[in-house]
Order: sequence, then structure tokens, then C-alpha cells
Amino acid sequence: MEFRFKLDKDDILALNFYHLEKDAKLQKSLKTQRVFSVVLLVVMLAVSLFSKNVKSIYNYIAIILFLGFWALGYKKFFYWMTKRRMTKFVNDPKNSVLFEDRIMIFGEDSMKESIGENSVEIMYHEIYKLELSEDAIYIYVSEKNSDILPLKAFNSQTEMNEFKSKLDEMVAFAKENYVAEEVVDEEVEEVIDDIENDIEDIVETPELISEDIQESEDEI
Repeated sequence: MEFRFKLDKDDILALNFYHLEKDAKLQKSLKTQRVFSVVLLVVMLAVSLFSKNVKSIYNYIAIILFLGFWALGYKKFFYWMTKRRMTKFVNDPKNSVLFEDRIMIFGEDSMKESIGENSVEIMYHEIYKLELSEDAIYIYVSEKNSDILPLKAFNSQTEMNEFKSKLDEMVAFAKENYVAEEVVDEEVEEVIDDIENDIEDIVETPELISEDIQESEDEI
């Protein structure tokens, strides 16, 4: 099956935000930041209640307001900064290759992707994982690197979902067969090693017999 399309800035941003949402380590870090801010907020509030210095109370109120904002808005602030960095990245003329014409061809054993004059072939068993969002199918070739097959390449959301299911089956089948082939190859190598060892024993046997005969003649 062949798909022809172009990516735009929204496609690149959508991939990065999808990855952020699915990154367990990042989400845990954001949650830790929020919990720490809340704990610090409670401590500062407790200290301010027992303070007799009016100036100190105002300082504590300012700190408490800041920490409250940080606890509630840190995640949004982080995403805003990420979007700003990614927007700067996609607007860089050096990265214009990202928006050139793309062709993705899915065969029986592999997918081929062409971007401008460059092309690459990825065997299905090499695919790390497949993810489906509302906007695209993400084909991960490693834990963090992904190709994008956007919704715009399909006639409908249903068609994209159906293709994702078919691709899941093809990748699972390829991985299963690849593992089976590795096992067979290992078994074949073991058989070959055994045969080579047997041949070495057969070659050494006449030499041992010759040595025994020579020793017997010497004794006579």
C-alpha cells in the first residue's frame, strides 16, 4: 500500500506532545515537581501564621502565591516552553526537509519511506512499536524516534484505524517469524559445529592408528 503526503508544523508538534504525554519518566517528574511545590507551600504557610514580623508576612504571602501558581501551572508552563522550542525548531530553514514530499510504501516484509531524494527501508521486525492517536499513526523505530503517517494520508479516521490494525498484525507476524528464524539459525549452527567436530575426530583417528602401528613395529 502506498501513501503520498506532506507533513506540516502541526504534525511535528502533535508527535512531540503525544510523546510527552506517553513518557512515564517525564510525567513522574512533573508530578514530583507539583507535590514538592505543594509541600513547600504548606510549610511556608505554617511559618507565616506564627510570624510576628509584618514585613515577613508579606514576603511569605508573595512566596505562597508564587508556589501556588507554580504547583497549579507548572505542567502548562512546561508544555508552553516545549511548544515554543519546537516551533523555533520547525521554523528553522535547516529543517525544511521535514516538510518535503513523502512517500511511504508498505510491502509484505518492510516499509520504504522516501523524503525528497532520500529513502530508507525498515523491516517490520525492526519496528519498535506502533501508536495510534486521533491525528496519526506513529511508527517508532526506537524508544524515542518515530515516523509519522498522518490522518491526512487517509480518506477517513476509520480507514486509518483499520490500517493500523492491519499493520499491527504484519509487524507481530514479522517479529514472531524473525525470532523463529533466529532459533533455527542457532540450531543449524550447533549441528554444523557437531559435524565439524566429528570430521576432526575422523581425521585424527587414522593418525592415531598409524602411531599405534609404528609403536608396535618399533617394539618388534
